[in-house]
Amino acid sequence: MHVFDRMSFLPRSKLNSVQTLFLRAAPLVAHPSFCASSSSSHPHFHSPTCVVSSFLPLNKNLRRRYFSPIVQRVKFGKEQYDAIKKFEVQHHGDFWKLIMDKMGRSDGLSILDVSEEACLFALTLAENHPSNKLTVMASAVKPTFDFPANVDYHKGSIMRNADSIAQRGPFDLIIYNEISHEISDIDGLFKKLKTILKDGGQIVLFSRPKNPPLPVPDVCLMVWRKLATTKEELLASANAAQLNSTCFSAAVPISVDKVQWENILYSGCFPAIRNTPKCDERTIRDFCVAKSGKFEFEEKLLIVMLRK
Repeated sequence: MHVFDRMSFLPRSKLNSVQTLFLRAAPLVAHPSFCASSSSSHPHFHSPTCVVSSFLPLNKNLRRRYFSPIVQRVKFGKEQYDAIKKFEVQHHGDFWKLIMDKMGRSDGLSILDVSEEACLFALTLAENHPSNKLTVMASAVKPTFDFPANVDYHKGSIMRNADSIAQRGPFDLIIYNEISHEISDIDGLFKKLKTILKDGGQIVLFSRPKNPPLPVPDVCLMVWRKLATTKEELLASANAAQLNSTCFSAAVPISVDKVQWENILYSGCFPAIRNTPKCDERTIRDFCVAKSGKFEFEEKLLIVMLRK
């Protein structure tokens, strides 16, 4: 196994140290004298050319391939799923009704969910309406709890694997929950989604503002503001893809038990949680335990609906 392949199995704290070590050592291992002394003693150092080509060009693409942070949830099991589902039923019922009213029907739909985590709204549409067919494409590993029988789960990225999912389309409804700058090319995303959207279909996006963030550990706040998209950015990307848009802003008063909120954070459903290496299980637990009483806040949400 290549040394880089082993890195994916390391804990995040160890991974950061290994990344730093390789970045600092790259000029040394690429030096001809190192190649000459090492090429005969290590199976991966067959020649100076191999070493130089492997280590020297630490450009942006190579760093992204080998040294990008591991994006992963803390944990996402049945307990976390139930906590999110309860939250959705309590606080987001009006949102879903609005969307289905815009769709004109809730049965017999071909639905694609391209959220980083399986979207509860999409799963609920599949669970409550067996005639719907839901395809989930997410970069996260499939959760361990059972999905409804009319749900197909595909691990992958819509930006890289759109062709593999296109044969299941076109789709009546495409959902992207918690859209953020995890997607570096939102213009490109919308253009891809447009090609697999039925005429008369809808793309539904859910986005959160930079401020105020939801109650999350302090270590996540900088990442939250970095990843959050603005209404103007989303509409500009929609225009670039030649999609028509309708926006709705909502502010919802929230009161949630801290154990339930803890499980919601554990799921990694918010991009800032997934992308903050220091936001581990202990950090989330300590954050929630320190809270006296329930979490009470105003949730602000932007809903963007796109159509051809």
